[in-house]
Amino acid sequence: MTEKKDLLIEIGTEELPANNLSKLLEGFRTLFLQELNNASLHYTTVEGFITPRRLALKITALDNEQPVRKVVKRGPTLKAAYTTDNEPSPALLGFLKSCNASLEALTTIENEKGTWLIYEEQVPLQKTKNLIPGMLTGALDKLPAPKKMYWGSHPKPFVRPIQWINILFGNHAIPATIYGIKTINHSYGHRFHYPQSIPLPSVEAYENTLYEVGYVIASFSKRKLLIDKAMQNTAEALQLKPIANEALLEEVTGLVEWPAILIGHFDKNFLTLPQEVLITSMQNHQRCFALVDKNENLAASFVIVSNIESNQPESIIQGNEKVMHARLQDAVFHYEHDLKTSLQALAPKLKTVTFQKGLGSLADKSVRLSTISTALAGSLQADEQQAKTVAYLSKADLLTNMVGEFPELQGIMGKYYALHAKEPKAVAQALEEQYLPRFSQDKLPRTKQGIIIALSDRIDNIIGVIGLSAIPSGDKDPFALKRQALAIMRIIIHHKLPLCLTTCAELSVTAYGKLMKNTNIINEFVHFCFERLKAFLLEKKIPATIFEAVRVNQITAPYDFYLRIQAVMRFLQLPEATSLSAANKRVKNILNKQELTLHKEPINTDLLIEPAEKQLVATLHAVQEIFENLYQAQQYGSALEKLTIFKEPIDLFFEQVMVMTEDKNLQANRLQILLQVHTIFTAIADISLL
Repeated sequence: MTEKKDLLIEIGTEELPANNLSKLLEGFRTLFLQELNNASLHYTTVEGFITPRRLALKITALDNEQPVRKVVKRGPTLKAAYTTDNEPSPALLGFLKSCNASLEALTTIENEKGTWLIYEEQVPLQKTKNLIPGMLTGALDKLPAPKKMYWGSHPKPFVRPIQWINILFGNHAIPATIYGIKTINHSYGHRFHYPQSIPLPSVEAYENTLYEVGYVIASFSKRKLLIDKAMQNTAEALQLKPIANEALLEEVTGLVEWPAILIGHFDKNFLTLPQEVLITSMQNHQRCFALVDKNENLAASFVIVSNIESNQPESIIQGNEKVMHARLQDAVFHYEHDLKTSLQALAPKLKTVTFQKGLGSLADKSVRLSTISTALAGSLQADEQQAKTVAYLSKADLLTNMVGEFPELQGIMGKYYALHAKEPKAVAQALEEQYLPRFSQDKLPRTKQGIIIALSDRIDNIIGVIGLSAIPSGDKDPFALKRQALAIMRIIIHHKLPLCLTTCAELSVTAYGKLMKNTNIINEFVHFCFERLKAFLLEKKIPATIFEAVRVNQITAPYDFYLRIQAVMRFLQLPEATSLSAANKRVKNILNKQELTLHKEPINTDLLIEPAEKQLVATLHAVQEIFENLYQAQQYGSALEKLTIFKEPIDLFFEQVMVMTEDKNLQANRLQILLQVHTIFTAIADISLL
């Protein structure tokens, strides 16, 4: 049995990008394990560690050496291996040379493409310790990062300059030179608390030694949990609680190795600012957490996550408070300056701001939004004049100082400035809601005017890009159109809106006028939106077969489409579903074989001879009107349930009736029966595809 040893790899660096540590660690872990798997080296567990200054893996029970491996090399086909004179061909001779083998050492293998010559080679085992430096270099070379750095005279770039590399295998250091850096046999502690070297007695002792000696919590998840709990406890002692922000918590965890929680305060007069301004300033500028009281009112306090357990914490607090005061004073200046000019006065200046090259200015966009919003307001029984006002003012806050400082406050500041200018509350609320949802699981706009402008804005964006023939493909989506398309579908479905995507697209294309060069815009828009819905539903565990069964009917109203999806899922739970699906597949195949397209005509009851066809037609006549009423009322689930009555009549029909009889009149009549059965079974979704 192969001997097993534990492995530790630690890459010490300058401060890594704080908001990317989790992805960096996962990338390193995945790539190094790929190297181990490619080398046929087995292990039991793997644990990753990452802090601002180190990236590490601990792998337990790793094979001490590679197993003896058989490598199979495939050469030319047997046919191509010999000339017409039965002499070895150049291809065969080249293969023998590359393998350093004789002709007698070759064997053959057969597959669907023919017979091939192969050479099987026994690869001798290698010690794992000799392979690790190369595997580590391979993993580091492939490690993805937005930008890599060169430093000094080192030959290869990395995320940040590497300061040390420590490799322990079986508690013995592996000497190597990686990225021009010689490996060492120790680690280092916290930059300020314990900057000295730290000998590691064993791989297993890595995490505890760094914690007990070096003032380093190496585990990202443990550090994050500690920060979260310490914040909650510290705030609770003041009868406050921090505002949850997962992204900020991740980033702060990536900034510290030895977190210490402190509370700072600011002048209560700053609370007159909109709370979103205060929260954004605290989070974005200072990486601090805002606090609220039991009534969810913002407190004049904030949480500082320090990387030093100081003997004089008041110095750290005072430094943060001083900077926070300056930041909030800037915010007051911007806010008061913005209040001097109304959104109505700013809107005309949007003529000077380009929306997108080839698509006019933001003022042009506002005009288009007015056209779309007015039409949607009419469809949704909303105030059309308010819809026009919202569209006209929707992008005006982009010209304010506050949004210039904090772009993420677009819409939010528009709401405050609209309320200050005595605009209707519905208008102000819509200005904020226009950007909802901001991501796939974000909340949706709630008010009618918010829904209208949110839809209008995204429709205009997507149609404009499609019109420029710049629809995203693959992973590239610079305009975030996939997210916007999903937002359109989510809003319409959640609010049960009777909107058709084709009609929405036509409104937008008309508003763009001559700017649109792509002649297939509307179809591409509808297809693009439904593809986003398909991906969303797949995440919700709704099978693609159900989606395609409904999509085949070319439904362009998202809510109606979703009702059909729900109905089909309900139908599939019925015991008759499988049999009816199979029967309709058979019906579809028979109809598809007809050279001429069949047209729906009355069934000739005088030509009904067999009892089974009489029963099927009777069932058809009994169900059609009920089904049609349920269909018109969009009660698709109940409508599909009514079709279960067809199970026995269809089965008997296929058992006892010859459809393609020599009597052409009988044949035509029986095909008409099947056509009408097929029509009713595909009205909601193509059941045969299930």
